[in-house]
Amino acid sequence: MPPIETPIWYHGIAPIGGMRIVTTPHAIEHIADEITVIPISKNRSRRVWKKLRQRRMRNAAKIMQPLCYKAGDTLFMHPSIEQKLSQQLARRSDQMMTDAIYGRF
Repeated sequence: MPPIETPIWYHGIAPIGGMRIVTTPHAIEHIADEITVIPISKNRSRRVWKKLRQRRMRNAAKIMQPLCYKAGDTLFMHPSIEQKLSQQLARRSDQMMTDAIYGRF
């Protein structure tokens, strides 16, 4: 039986509480479209309004937000969320070490 290879997109950090963490840039959510407002004019036909609306939607910028998905015992998270999580865990471990040295519980 061949050894199991780690996927290319797997860049996880150490498991937290028995949960495996997988970092993937595809963990994002589409929030909204940034659409410019079409100035109101009474002298435009329906055909022109339709063309303007299509052009605005084609040029609209999509607003995305990073997410974290849970599937079984695996967390799929965006790299920015993973970075914040690792910083908070490092800060928490430093605080716990300081408390243990000075006897604060």
